[in-house]
Amino acid sequence: MGRFVWEGMTPALGAFLVVLATPAGAGVVSLNLGTGSPPSTLGGFDMVSFVDTGVLGGMVTEVATPPSATASGPIQFSSPLEHARVGNGWGTWSHTYNGDVYWFDELLDGNSLTLTFPQGTQAFYVYLEPDFFGTASFGVSSGLAGTTLDVSGNGGATGIGFYSDDPGQDLLSITIEKQSADFSNGFGVGEFGINGVNGVPDGSSGVTIGVVTLLGFWGLGRQMRRWE
Repeated sequence: MGRFVWEGMTPALGAFLVVLATPAGAGVVSLNLGTGSPPSTLGGFDMVSFVDTGVLGGMVTEVATPPSATASGPIQFSSPLEHARVGNGWGTWSHTYNGDVYWFDELLDGNSLTLTFPQGTQAFYVYLEPDFFGTASFGVSSGLAGTTLDVSGNGGATGIGFYSDDPGQDLLSITIEKQSADFSNGFGVGEFGINGVNGVPDGSSGVTIGVVTLLGFWGLGRQMRRWE
């Protein structure tokens, strides 16, 4: 919850409102990152990006954090996800990212995915995109903090970040829930970032991929090219 002050607010009224507001804040802040490149810092934390060297097309239940991350241990997925990359198994994204994407199978696993964090996680961001070329709504939350994102599947991958403003409180997990009922192809998550040591750059890079070419290559109005 944002911090606020009204002109003319009395000390007694201000104290009463703070009591009401504190539980909703709970030390965790959410930020809609839009479709642009991820920030190098989030909530004052230097962020480092993930690189997965695992086999494309394989099913994974976790992904290792970068060596320079402050947190120690993998990010764990509540359901097995299929490993792809933009341009190799996944059709479009946004900005210049061409890295790892993990596909969530809604037909098999429902409409909700939870990412559980290792100890020491103070800030994290994730981008997501539906597995079709229309627009879908997602609810993304960490504890009591969260928001709703309307995300285009045609080059509109959208990011959301969470950070703790309480040094004694780690981020425990985030949950992504697809709220649209007009398709059941699932969605992709990727372009993860986590708090790292001071002075470590973001490191996200890539090349832009033409949407027209991708539409012709994958076709059928979907993002995924399945390995079968």
